[in-house]
Amino acid sequence: MYADQSLDVNEEMLAHIANQDIYLTVEAFTQHRKHATHTYEILVRWEGIEAIEDSWEPVTTMYEDVPIKLQYYVDSAADDELRQFVIQLWSHSQGRKRAESTVQPTPYHRRGKRGGDVAAQPKPPKLKRRQRRAKGNTKK
Repeated sequence: MYADQSLDVNEEMLAHIANQDIYLTVEAFTQHRKHATHTYEILVRWEGIEAIEDSWEPVTTMYEDVPIKLQYYVDSAADDELRQFVIQLWSHSQGRKRAESTVQPTPYHRRGKRGGDVAAQPKPPKLKRRQRRAKGNTKK
């Protein structure tokens, strides 16, 4: 590893760099505030890290990462504007999920005369008794 005395690297900087590749888990949300861009930020307490390392994170990011934990916090907070903001996030994500869905309805399949599956058009409507008789079909 390259080292240079003129870089003036101390133990605090090394500790900060060492923590950059760890995955953090949300322990709790402690506060929230309205951000200047008409969104919200939430103060996150990270599991296994000191309280001084708590950080303000966008509510939209927390909604994507830990939606259930965020919902518990929103339910306990007495802020109707925050609640409405999260409801809008939920509505937007539900609409996006529907638009991004790749699941298509399965077509009706029937057995061909030789045993293979044949994709068919939708079943023809059942004929009423009078219509069958008019076609020459006398089955009842």
